[in-house]
Amino acid sequence: MKRISFFLLVLVLTSVACGLPTRDLPPTPTAIPVDPAQAQALEDQLATAAADLEAGNLVTLTITDTQLTSYFARQLGQQSDVAFLNPQVRLTNGNIEMSGDITIEKLTAQATVVFSAYVANGRLTVEVQDAKLGALPLPDRVITQINDTMNTNMQDLTSVDGRRLDVQSVTIGEGVMTLTGQMAQP
Repeated sequence: MKRISFFLLVLVLTSVACGLPTRDLPPTPTAIPVDPAQAQALEDQLATAAADLEAGNLVTLTITDTQLTSYFARQLGQQSDVAFLNPQVRLTNGNIEMSGDITIEKLTAQATVVFSAYVANGRLTVEVQDAKLGALPLPDRVITQINDTMNTNMQDLTSVDGRRLDVQSVTIGEGVMTLTGQMAQP
């Protein structure tokens, strides 16, 4: 009996030790500050871009992760029943990483969605690369739902007064995203 207890103790201690953090883990990224001036700067850029698009011009829009984080924080702050708080939007490694605290009932966990953006047939399209709630990956069917919802919303976001925006390129660098496009010809 003592041998079995000792074996179980060694097994538990080994599994705990294997789960301990190591020095090889990537550092936790610094939080992107929420700045109302950056949210307003993004809104101003979008208004200018919309006017240029209406005039028939080719528009290049450059957006920073600070602008996106601040804009989403402001938008979420204007909603009364939001379950998603402390948004962070990182533009890195050619991807967009969105994270924040999500509350369901009385439980709160960090949610993270990583997706790539690309142009397909003149449309801005996204594809979820990874999605987690805490340390747990979301099931494939949930990722598919997120993908479908985001791409449906993307179609609405890339239209001005019912006219489709013809996106020509999207580039995601470290901390910055650049979009180029013009109104589609009728």
